[in-house]
Amino acid sequence: FQLLFTWWFDMEKLNSVVPFLGEQPVESFYSGSNKIYGRNILLGANKYSFEQFFINKPVINNFGTVNLQELKGLIGSRVSMSFDLELINAKDIGNIGYTILITHTDGTTQQVSAMYNTSIGKAYKGAFTSYQDIQAKEISSVSGYRWVVGVAADYVKLTNPKFEYGVKTDFTISPEDV
Repeated sequence: FQLLFTWWFDMEKLNSVVPFLGEQPVESFYSGSNKIYGRNILLGANKYSFEQFFINKPVINNFGTVNLQELKGLIGSRVSMSFDLELINAKDIGNIGYTILITHTDGTTQQVSAMYNTSIGKAYKGAFTSYQDIQAKEISSVSGYRWVVGVAADYVKLTNPKFEYGVKTDFTISPEDV
């Protein structure tokens, strides 16, 4: 019930502040303290996809960076993290997705991630989204994001990572990457 209420509340909030064209929110609409729905703060997200056949061991692949100034503007906010996944024949149980480590000025850290949890024999094709809250603490640094494939599988392809304020919108590249 809590999940359903959270989804309904988020959709009601989105419907009240974001004008719609058909079903898609307008990407450049501003809300609150210059927070933007649809703005991807992962730099280089359009230039990378992870694709591998016959994975036999866990793989961690460092790739892109996060726009630190944009992230600092999301302190205390709910964010969505998403990616597209193609998976064929997972051979064990584990996680697939991407992760970011945020370091706060008080020395504490917060890991935010979007992970799909597999089961043996699983095949999946589609988008995966995770919603998390950024702690209400000042941010001193952020690690680059990295893909994590923690399962053996016949095929895995990860594309279109996105980190944005609020409710997930369609994949866009960071304005800095244009």
